[in-house]
Amino acid sequence: MQAFDVVNTFKYEALLFSKILKFFSSTEHDYILSADTICAGARITTSEKSRFKKVMAHLSEKNLVVKEDSGWRAIRTSQRYQNSAMLLEGAFYADKLREKEKHIQLALTLPLKPSELQKHLPNKGFLLANMSDTDTCFQSIALSAKSEFTIMTPFLDKVGVLWVKELFELTAEKDIKRTLVIRDYEKCKQQLRQIREAIERLDIKIIDYLIEYQDAEAKRNQSYETFHAKIVLADDTVAYIGSANMLESSQIRSLEAGVVIKDHSAVYLKELIDSVKFVSEEI
Repeated sequence: MQAFDVVNTFKYEALLFSKILKFFSSTEHDYILSADTICAGARITTSEKSRFKKVMAHLSEKNLVVKEDSGWRAIRTSQRYQNSAMLLEGAFYADKLREKEKHIQLALTLPLKPSELQKHLPNKGFLLANMSDTDTCFQSIALSAKSEFTIMTPFLDKVGVLWVKELFELTAEKDIKRTLVIRDYEKCKQQLRQIREAIERLDIKIIDYLIEYQDAEAKRNQSYETFHAKIVLADDTVAYIGSANMLESSQIRSLEAGVVIKDHSAVYLKELIDSVKFVSEEI
């Protein structure tokens, strides 16, 4: 059974399917369950009872339960029922987000297996239905750029700088502005030498947002001004903001979380990036 197929066919019944499947995950295969038993065990509301038979007929058609003379019997494993219920919930809520035209997507890098977090996440259907891999999101943003593509990262390592290069390469066929905002060129220059050819060929502008204060009054609070934000931005229409640095660990190993925002919400990040470029030093 495909979760999105069920949501599309019974758009307002996905949660009812999920409740029933969760109940079946706790039953024995030998038991024939009556409609009253299922409704009580799955906590079916009075309003849902009028649609109960239609839902059970659909589950029978999909071979998830067997219809007997006096009720229904489970024929799948408990885990199969739980997984189906989780997918239905995730698909239902994802569909609701699309209906409301929400322009926010969760971008995650998960810890490498074996991971306790990865073991637990399958229980969170709604989360899984609305998240994408960090690198996939970055690639999508780069490919969507029409006039400008910017990466803002405070930290770079020898693997991360190749990640940066790969993302800028996705824009190679476009006549657009490309900018890499870094923190402290002296600490990044060795890594940037690895991709010098691409920087020159793609005309990537390097911006160093590290301002050392000389004024005594300013230095009372801090000796320099810089950033810790991580942003990937295409034009003023789509952007990532989150925890992922351009580091090997952020790409494949550590838990990183961020959101991809679209349309008018991204305009504010574009204004922020433009201001950072204005006050920073071009290398």
